[in-house]
Order: sequence, then C-alpha cells, then structure tokens
Amino acid sequence: MPKLYLQTSAPRLDLSMEFYRKLGYTLHEISERVHLAMDKNMAIILNGEAGSRTGMVLYHENPVEIKEALADQHTIYRHADVDFTADYNNVRLFIHPIDEQPDILEDADIAYNMCGTCFGVGIESVHFEASILFWSLVGFTTDTVISDDLQYVTMKCAYGPDLTIFRPGNCPHAFQNPSLTYFNGKEGNKRVIDKLVDTKINIAEFVSVFNKEGIADNIIISDPGGLHSFIFNDG
Repeated sequence: MPKLYLQTSAPRLDLSMEFYRKLGYTLHEISERVHLAMDKNMAIILNGEAGSRTGMVLYHENPVEIKEALADQHTIYRHADVDFTADYNNVRLFIHPIDEQPDILEDADIAYNMCGTCFGVGIESVHFEASILFWSLVGFTTDTVISDDLQYVTMKCAYGPDLTIFRPGNCPHAFQNPSLTYFNGKEGNKRVIDKLVDTKINIAEFVSVFNKEGIADNIIISDPGGLHSFIFNDG
C-alpha cells in the first residue's frame, strides 16, 4: 500500500533526533543521515542529507501515474535520484517507487507523543482551490462543498495524515508550511503546555490572540529544522 510521510529537514540530525525523543517519539534508523520518528498518530522523516527540504514524501506503487497527473501544471524535478515537485505554496512533494519505502517494523508498544491529539498537517494557501486540486491528485479527498466563503477544508487520504488547507487570514499566528496541529481541549492543553515548558522544548510562539483576557493558552513549538507544531485548545 502507498504511504505518505511528513518530512522535516534536519541539517543537525543529532538535535532533531533529541527533539523528537524528548517529545516521546520512537526513532528508527533508515540510513546514517535519515531517521524516522514515529508515534501512534504520526511518522515524520528526519532528513539530514545535504540540501534536504521539509515537505511530504510519497511512496507509491505507480509513481509514474502520479507524476503524469501533476506534470500538466507542475514541473517535475529530479535531484539525487529523487523526483519531486511542489504545490502552489511551495510545499514539496517527493515521489518514490514503493519498493524504496522504509522497512520499519510496527511496534505494538509505541506511545503517543506528549503534544496530545494530532489532527494532521496544515497548509496556509493563497491558491485555495488550486491547492485542493493538487492534493486530490496525490490521493486526498473531501466531501466538503468548495465555495468562495469556505475558509478551510480538511482532506483525508487512505495512506497519509489528514491535510487541512487554510485560506489566508484564518490563523493570526506564525504559520510555516507545512505545520502539524494538535487539539487538546482547554484543560488538557494547559497540562500539555506545562509539560512542554518543563521539558524545555523550543517554543516559537506563545499564542494569546484567541483568549479574551490575553492569556497565552496556546503555543507553537518548532523543531530544529523549523517544522512547527500548533499545540492548541481548539476553543
């Protein structure tokens, strides 16, 4: 079956590995410079190869079909024996044949990471409809009716994390494309934030804009490669 992973650039692989280890991910070595961080919800490729970029990595049984579907509107590049392109927001998609997929044994005892409940990957897009089309060609679908007043849409894929595409102006906080989102409820999020602060995880932003009293009840953390995770209370 195809598999779609989130990838983060890890020029200091040791620091990236330590970051995800602190969060509670299980780490698997793919190669000397590439590791996979896994928990029950998410698998993230930590790519320490020179010139690596954050984006999405697709392993597919018919990569030619995927590339042909995208090639009409998007240039397919090849570098270091890997084909890749990007959506309209410059989120890169790396395309591999399925036989190159990492051979990772599933760990029955693998835990959730300490960020809480993951709601997938987010992309902020000034090309809203075009971005929806791009990711639909990769295998994402949605039952939502697309309209001019729709501010975001969540798309699902059988072999990857949920993907939410936002129109600009919906997120009055830092937003690096792509980012991860965690929703934990008001009380649960406070407990998660306290643990992350105690762990001394790098906090990119304390977010108070959603709180009427100006209290920072949401945070954004950043891994060493710049991948953001929104730790929000969804209310």
